Amino acid sequence: AACITSVMHWTIHERARAEERILLDRLSALAQHDPLTGLANRSLLHERLEAAVSAEESALVIAVDIDGFKPVNDSHGHAAGDALLVEIARRLTTCIRTGDTAARTGGDEFMLVLPGSSAERGTTIAQRILDEIAAPYALDGKHVNVSASIGITVGPPHADPRVLLEQADAAMYSAKLSGRATFVSYGKAPVGESERTLIIDARTARNWAAYTRNLRRQISKAKDAGTLPPQTRGPESIRRTLESLLAAIDMLPQQPGLVPLSLPAATALEEFIFHHELVQEWARMLAAKNILDLDWSDD
Repeated sequence: AACITSVMHWTIHERARAEERILLDRLSALAQHDPLTGLANRSLLHERLEAAVSAEESALVIAVDIDGFKPVNDSHGHAAGDALLVEIARRLTTCIRTGDTAARTGGDEFMLVLPGSSAERGTTIAQRILDEIAAPYALDGKHVNVSASIGITVGPPHADPRVLLEQADAAMYSAKLSGRATFVSYGKAPVGESERTLIIDARTARNWAAYTRNLRRQISKAKDAGTLPPQTRGPESIRRTLESLLAAIDMLPQQPGLVPLSLPAATALEEFIFHHELVQEWARMLAAKNILDLDWSDD
């Protein structure tokens, strides 16, 4: 009887431990994956990218942003928009290998990490993604179409993961700048570059880009600290205009002097000036309340 009781207790204990392990595995998976698409989230993306650059091999990073998602979401509803994102995620996974990582990093923004891949493979994968995303989608009994803007970068072993993600993003916004539905490799001019340009001093442009990014980091820190007052997020079109301009500045030649800066749209300069003035007014107000510290800016 004592032996039977002991075996029963052991069995119950082992079953409880097994169920606990299953539960912990499920919780870990939920913490590292996007609940809608099942793709990796930002946390797992960073973990996989750090592992890739630490493996003594190159790492290919691809940023994918969906063109035309918002009109579909607005016209067909959020449920249809979610279904579209799920199908896009499925198509993305068909373009990569087992061992590669596909992550959803925003509403209609995705990031891929392909360890041990070259720039040439990046262009092949990017074209495959363009073709997959461009194929029609069936929503509410109707066929809809979207496209993708894609940025590509390749980092050597031990590259900074944060820098690689920023480079892929910059190349992606450069793809949007050049007309969307295309891909751009970081450090290379977009194909079919816009004819609308602004002649600007390269050093001035880079200083402005550094100022804007530093300001964003300050605002992000204030938000994390809970000292940022409630505010309404600006229109998505304005944010994308700003991102496109920053990406265009990143693509400028390194030599000093006057250079042509491509603009993403006919009204881009006017939109940017309006947006920039609002940001500066807001920054000065927050600095006056000691919420932001602008001492890092010399220009």
